[in-house]
Amino acid sequence: MKKLSQSEHKVLIELFKASNYRLQAFTLSQRAVLPFSKFLNAISVLSEMNLLKTDGAVIELTQSGFYSILSQRKYKTAIRQIPKDFLREGKISLNDFYVPRRSLM
Repeated sequence: MKKLSQSEHKVLIELFKASNYRLQAFTLSQRAVLPFSKFLNAISVLSEMNLLKTDGAVIELTQSGFYSILSQRKYKTAIRQIPKDFLREGKISLNDFYVPRRSLM
């Protein structure tokens, strides 16, 4: 499978976000925020790759498109892996006074 362009990826992501993986063409073009020529080009390329199918004005994500989006997830983290933003350099001892910040809760 060839690598997807940014506009093609945007179209697939917006279809993936839809509640039933289908949207009308106008709604999809508005959500993807692409020029209409790039949008039509992306739709034609993705339908040739069998990642989505068109039925009149409705564009639907196919099963292969669904799995291609799942395989391209960038942030795969383990459940027990703590994000680096939450780690501290020093530890708080039991006798130290600590008041949490409200903005971080």
